[in-house]
Amino acid sequence: MPFRGTYIGTRSLNAAILVAVMMLVFIVSFTWMNYQSIVKLSTMQERHAHSIGVSRQLIKLLSTVQDAETGHRGYQITGNETYLAPYLQAIREKDDHINHLRRIGAADVEFLETLQQVAIHVNQKFVEMAHSIEIYEQHGKAAAHNYISNNRGKAEMDAIRLLLAKLETREKQRQHALEGEIALSKAWAWRLYVAAVVIGVGLVFLGFYYLYRDNQIRNKFAQYLQQQDQAKNNFLAMLGHELRNPLATIRNSIDVLELQEELPPELMELKHIMERQTDVIIRLADDLLDASRISHNKLQVTKAPLDLKALLERAVSDTNKADREYGVNLVCDMPAEDVWVEADSARLLQVFGNLLHNAIKFSRRGQEVTIALTCSQADSALIEIRDQGEGMDEATLRLIFDPFAQGPGGTVYKRGGLGLGLALARGLIDLHGGKIAASSPGMGLGSKFQIWLPRIEKPARLPAVAADRRQSQRQCTVVIIDDRRDAAFPLRRMLELMGHTVYVAQSGQAGIDLCQEKRPDLVLCDIGLPEGMSGYDVARFLGKSPETSDIYLVAITGYGQDGARQQALEAGFHQYVTKPISLQGLQTIVGAIPCGTNNLLSGTTN
Repeated sequence: MPFRGTYIGTRSLNAAILVAVMMLVFIVSFTWMNYQSIVKLSTMQERHAHSIGVSRQLIKLLSTVQDAETGHRGYQITGNETYLAPYLQAIREKDDHINHLRRIGAADVEFLETLQQVAIHVNQKFVEMAHSIEIYEQHGKAAAHNYISNNRGKAEMDAIRLLLAKLETREKQRQHALEGEIALSKAWAWRLYVAAVVIGVGLVFLGFYYLYRDNQIRNKFAQYLQQQDQAKNNFLAMLGHELRNPLATIRNSIDVLELQEELPPELMELKHIMERQTDVIIRLADDLLDASRISHNKLQVTKAPLDLKALLERAVSDTNKADREYGVNLVCDMPAEDVWVEADSARLLQVFGNLLHNAIKFSRRGQEVTIALTCSQADSALIEIRDQGEGMDEATLRLIFDPFAQGPGGTVYKRGGLGLGLALARGLIDLHGGKIAASSPGMGLGSKFQIWLPRIEKPARLPAVAADRRQSQRQCTVVIIDDRRDAAFPLRRMLELMGHTVYVAQSGQAGIDLCQEKRPDLVLCDIGLPEGMSGYDVARFLGKSPETSDIYLVAITGYGQDGARQQALEAGFHQYVTKPISLQGLQTIVGAIPCGTNNLLSGTTN
């Protein structure tokens, strides 16, 4: 069932993105609205200050005229010219006040019209006062008082007061209106600020909520992927086990036929066909499981000094045997001297086998595949595998070492394969501290694979050589513990045809009883056994018992995980072999143990 959280997580992430966009829009909108509010408030405050300035200037004009009138009256009453100082000061200032009012009220036509009337009356008032002073000086006080009594000066002053009061009232009304608008703007600004804080905090919390939810879903999805990965690993382990058991039966049956003295040509051909196809299935199963181990960094290599030249010759020999049906000529170009590397021979054979198999698979009948070994550098050995086959384009070369990558179009289904061989080869070469590269001139022009491995000096003490087939012909007593007759029977026949005495037990307890009775040299034990006793239990029991502690125990099982291998060794097995075991592998195991010792001690002959 698909993980529904992926959809929910996508929705949460999209919601978080939407919230972020909304927050950005909100910030921009709030900034713009706040800017407009500040501009409006600033404008109104400037207009309010301007109106106050106009009011003050109107008051100054009225005060100047009133001071002039008061000084004029004092002069008329007393004849003292000092009273004329305000009048003379007003003459100098009145025009400045009026012009200033004209400037600050230039945008208001009605104000300017009223101010023009004020200016006329002010000028007439000052003309009237100047004429009265002139009469006073020429004709005396009585004549001046008589002139003043006509009330022309009073009428002008009343008109000035009335017009200035009108302008002052107008400005007061304007100021009151602006003060109301300023108060509203400030209230709106505070409301906008509070709303911004609330909405902003809400959006932040909403964004964090969706991000938290997305993170939770991602964690759950990661756990789900881990569970699926574990389920996949368990499935691969079970698949390997279920494949290896029938493959072991088929492979061992083929090996039994190999040990027969003579077979009719048709049966021999059928044997070769079964052998080739079984090897293909074994290779596919091994590649699938090993690729999974490499992807999880669980594959380990056991390095030892080895002759790379001899290993390549062995790989060529095995490939010739398995792929001769393709009709491709395999050419070897090896140096005269030995080339030593520190590596896992089985894993390098797996790499070279995959590369040679691919080169042959993508070549046509009659073409050549060349494998060459050179030492172009002092610290590394270069292995080149060249073919004249279908070649690769640039797109294929970029992906050639990726898992499940296939060859060029048109060859995938015709040639077969899982697309894991080259990915596995790269992983194994990396584990050996080397590197691998692929190149091709183009489609139809062949391909070339190059492998560089670190070289070492020839060891002073060569590693022990496994026993050959003649050594393995010594007669041994062997107990096979396996509940599957299809698996035990061909393995038993193969050992019997090799000259050994073989007993079979189909349960763990029966195997222990048989070992205590027969004192075998070798026990080949399956891990998965019935009746509640596993192969691990058998190994632990035999290892602890003084009578059976010196028996050589080999686990032969379909479980290929590294954990199963480690558990088997900890239980007391001396060797761990995954099914199917080949005839050569079986000969190597039997040839490496001192057969006959246990039976001589027990007084039993083989």
